[in-house]
Amino acid sequence: MINRETFLSTYSGFDNEIIVDIIDTFLSEYSERIEIIKTAWEHKDLETIHQVSHKFKGSIGAFYAYDEVFIANKLMDASRDRNEAGVAEWYPKFMEALPVFRDEIISLRKEYE
Repeated sequence: MINRETFLSTYSGFDNEIIVDIIDTFLSEYSERIEIIKTAWEHKDLETIHQVSHKFKGSIGAFYAYDEVFIANKLMDASRDRNEAGVAEWYPKFMEALPVFRDEIISLRKEYE
């Protein structure tokens, strides 16, 4: 969940158009990144899982969604460390959290249109 108080405090000086652009950037990259990480999961490509989870962590962090950042960080660390058991633990949580987060920022976007 987005920490709306921190988000609003951070972005209070930004025009609505800029906030919508930030959200749109995430959304435009979302589907491709999801497909890349799914393929990486199927092929046990831990390096790609690391790279994509790292990108997601940064993007999600811009919205102050601390739980999702935590999950992305756990997946990123496990894949970096080549810890297959850790990746197997955190990948499903990551893939479950992302659509919820995406829906939340779509809702947030509507507030700034």
